[in-house]
Amino acid sequence: MRQRGLLFWLVLGGIFIVLFNAPTPVSRSLKNATREALSPVQQLTSNYRRRFLDTMRSIRGWGSLFQENQRISEKLVELKGQMQELEALERENVALRKQLKFAQRADRHLIPAEVVSRDVSGWWQTIRLNKGATDGVSINRAVVTEEGLVGRVVDVSVRTCDVLLISDPSCKVSCTMPRPSGFGVLSGRGLSWNGSVICNLNLINKRHAIDVRDEVVTSGLGGVFPKGILVGYIDQVFMDDSGLYQKAELLPAENLGSLEFVFIVADEDPLDALLKSRSVAGEADTE
Repeated sequence: MRQRGLLFWLVLGGIFIVLFNAPTPVSRSLKNATREALSPVQQLTSNYRRRFLDTMRSIRGWGSLFQENQRISEKLVELKGQMQELEALERENVALRKQLKFAQRADRHLIPAEVVSRDVSGWWQTIRLNKGATDGVSINRAVVTEEGLVGRVVDVSVRTCDVLLISDPSCKVSCTMPRPSGFGVLSGRGLSWNGSVICNLNLINKRHAIDVRDEVVTSGLGGVFPKGILVGYIDQVFMDDSGLYQKAELLPAENLGSLEFVFIVADEDPLDALLKSRSVAGEADTE
């Protein structure tokens, strides 16, 4: 075997020696023939090499394209968040402008407040506001919005207060129906099965004509709720089981589930009250 292998290499070497020392025309012909024979193989090799390089460039391109898409997606998420923040600010700005106009039109002093927390679980329904005793808030003050009555203050701390909503059964409001004048007592029924708020209007004179969508406003009796604040609208009318009175279901004018900004009704501006008290004290001292 070794002798055959040695013989093969010797013969191959001899062929190369003959080729290198052959006359130029013969050498050129052999080179041309060899080149023509190897051309398909070289072309195939070149094609595969080009495809391989193109594939590698594509893979690198896919990687950069993926990174670019990821950067674009992150930017879109960031821009979407900014748009949502701007939309929220716009909604808050619109709400504040509406509340400001309402406060300017009001014929009584109003303390603006923001809802900071709420408890609408079960029958006990309250909200907490960011205004307290230092802002002139006291217990049993009516709380309103531009839409209508919300409730009354039931607890006050230095910087916050709790408001009992009219949807709570323990919140009683003396009401009147202006068309024609008639009286009733409002009490809440809590949240219904579908999350809406409905109140009861009881002890209405059975001879009083009531129609659906009639307005109901505060009567001013009892000293807690000022007269003339819109409470809601009649939804349904029934005769009491005793047959002595009518009763009705009332839809509150304000959506109590989406409160953000409200007003606490005060007797007078706390600053005016402070100045007045100091003025009175000064007059007493001079005497």
